[in-house]
Amino acid sequence: DVKEFIFDYLGEFFTHIDLDIEVALEELDDSYVINLNSDNNAILIGKMGKTLAAFNTVLRAAVNAEFEKRIDVLIDINHYKEERYYKIRSMAKRIAKQVQRSKVDVELDPMPNDERKVIHKVLGDWHNIKTESEGEGSYRHICIRYVADEPQEEIPNMSE
Repeated sequence: DVKEFIFDYLGEFFTHIDLDIEVALEELDDSYVINLNSDNNAILIGKMGKTLAAFNTVLRAAVNAEFEKRIDVLIDINHYKEERYYKIRSMAKRIAKQVQRSKVDVELDPMPNDERKVIHKVLGDWHNIKTESEGEGSYRHICIRYVADEPQEEIPNMSE
């Protein structure tokens, strides 16, 4: 059972670093969101979320190795990621509106894969907007591009 494995894995991990932590696990479709809360959440999140990103990478690798398939797992610390995704969605919409008006493409700063996914999803069906990930490794970023409408062919008037 994936939930049991995650609880055991995290329990052992945090016991070894001597940190009291609350763990809440939520199963959504085929993914698992683990919300952690401790006396010192800042240490768990790390500068610019880097420690949290590392926790996510390690846990995802452990779960995928244990069950020999890709399982979507996300660790959130005191709803940090939830709030971050909200800010990223707002920023993406604001920039997409600017791109629609100006017809000038915008390159965003590099960001982790999960945050790029949020932008691709929120702007996926926007009129005249296309998102693309570019770059490699820690330099991978999103470009929000203007895409013009295809010109419509005129239908000849048959009544003439």
